[in-house]
Amino acid sequence: MPADYTTHDELVVLTGDLVASSRMTPAELEASIFALDASAADMTRTWGSGGARFTRFRGDGWQCLAPPPARALRTALVLQARLRALGPGRATRISVGIGPGSVPAEGGLSAAFGPAFEVSGRGLDAWAAAIGFS
Repeated sequence: MPADYTTHDELVVLTGDLVASSRMTPAELEASIFALDASAADMTRTWGSGGARFTRFRGDGWQCLAPPPARALRTALVLQARLRALGPGRATRISVGIGPGSVPAEGGLSAAFGPAFEVSGRGLDAWAAAIGFS
């Protein structure tokens, strides 16, 4: 593994996508993603050690590396609440993976890997398939 990765025995990965993003204007979509990213930055500032990291992918999709596993549910609630504050109907689906993983020292989470990332991503994919988004 390259030296610019950190391996963790246990971390929390939240993977999500915006609900009904195809009905959003480009400005609403950008505001929603910005709100999620800002939430991760706020959690990093206020929760101290093990701050959150946020990366957008596939337009309306995202991943967040959360602080300690004990804060997994709290992280999901903060992200959802920040979206709801933007207005009615704003929401995100969220899948949580807890387990080992390797994270690049800098940049986004696109190059991160490991079971926590796999479980989180597969959970969101399974949820999407179950509701008819394949």
